[in-house]
Amino acid sequence: MAGKPVELGARAFDLLLVLVENPGRLVTKATLIERVWPRVIVDENNLPAQIAGLRKILGAEAIRTVPGFGYRLELPVSSGEVVITACAPAVAPTFDPAPVPVTAPLTAPDNSSATLPRRSVRS
Repeated sequence: MAGKPVELGARAFDLLLVLVENPGRLVTKATLIERVWPRVIVDENNLPAQIAGLRKILGAEAIRTVPGFGYRLELPVSSGEVVITACAPAVAPTFDPAPVPVTAPLTAPDNSSATLPRRSVRS
């Protein structure tokens, strides 16, 4: 999977973005839910399900669970020019939209640097 584009759902992308913004730091469950599902009441199982999906793509050791508190991205993150374009909907959706293609490589399974993917959302 190294160097190849992967598809992420919008929620998984947003979750990864929050973790990448805080590499090596604990991000609480409350913060993740607030950032990924703003103004939406979600079942508490949504977060671990999205984390499990990211682990399938990035590798099992990519995201560490700190029981009772939150999650921490364990991969090194390299900085660079990143362009994220998204159109905000007039009303927050209550479901996960169709998967969004990620156009930058994620090279996590072999523990090399992960680069922030680009997200393009179709209107």
